[in-house]
Amino acid sequence: MNQWYIVINPRSAGGKTTSEWQKIARLLQEYEINYTHIFTEYPQQATELVKNAIEKGFRKIVAIGGDGTLNEVMNGIFVQKVVDSREIEFAVIPVGTGSDWIRTHKIPKSYKDSVALLKNGTNTYQDIGIVEYWDKGNEKIRYFMNVAGFAYDAFVGEKTYHVSKAGLSGTFYYLYLTIKCLGEYESAKMTIEGEGFKFEGSVFVANAGICRYSGGGMQLVPLSISDDGLFDITIIEHLTPLEILWHIPKVYIGKTYNIKKSYHYRTPWLKVSAQNECKIEVEGEVLGQVPVKLSILHKALKLRVSSK
Repeated sequence: MNQWYIVINPRSAGGKTTSEWQKIARLLQEYEINYTHIFTEYPQQATELVKNAIEKGFRKIVAIGGDGTLNEVMNGIFVQKVVDSREIEFAVIPVGTGSDWIRTHKIPKSYKDSVALLKNGTNTYQDIGIVEYWDKGNEKIRYFMNVAGFAYDAFVGEKTYHVSKAGLSGTFYYLYLTIKCLGEYESAKMTIEGEGFKFEGSVFVANAGICRYSGGGMQLVPLSISDDGLFDITIIEHLTPLEILWHIPKVYIGKTYNIKKSYHYRTPWLKVSAQNECKIEVEGEVLGQVPVKLSILHKALKLRVSSK
């Protein structure tokens, strides 16, 4: 079916997406894009909508929203069992407070330019992560396309859950909450094991990255390569609040590994456990508790990007 299936999250950008859709619809008409569209009505519905659309014959999917919406839509591509994921084209028109993933692939924030990609863009592929985790005593599976975070990342993630609903600025508000929550957090005693390494100790943050950016522009995994078949792993040991404040600028300019208590690994799989409570987040959404297992699907997602 040579038609784009567009999924719109009306709650993105603090509920402004509904009005923004009118601008995007005019551009779709201008570029003569053949499409059908649907608005989600509740969290996680996008996954089911995309799964059903693929089963009905759609092979071109567009997500309109922030990183959370992108994750839900992408999960629909991977939970369906009709075709190989590489047969599905995935495109993004970014709207929302969190738009970290698009930075890696240089997908434009301009509606006009991102709509133009549906007509004039080209395709590339990236890896996809699989996370097996626990939530309320049940083992679950989720796919992710950007960065998984443990320890402080997930702790702050719970605090920032309302950001998209409030429509607050991603970068500055994430930074504000990152600093604000320092006094409330106790470093987790964790065991983190991958191919060729095993880390045990008190952890401030730990990240498994496919792409580079998260948390409103932070580069906690600055050496990530989106299609190398490996997670980039960053572990930063316990830091005092003063040490954290001193090192924060390094995270934004990609100098994370200049922090003395940081460690960097590459691995196709990961196992994480903790002695005290520790949660995991992906694409800004807190999923559940460790223990967690991560694995990777190499070049499993076909993306529509700029041909330049």
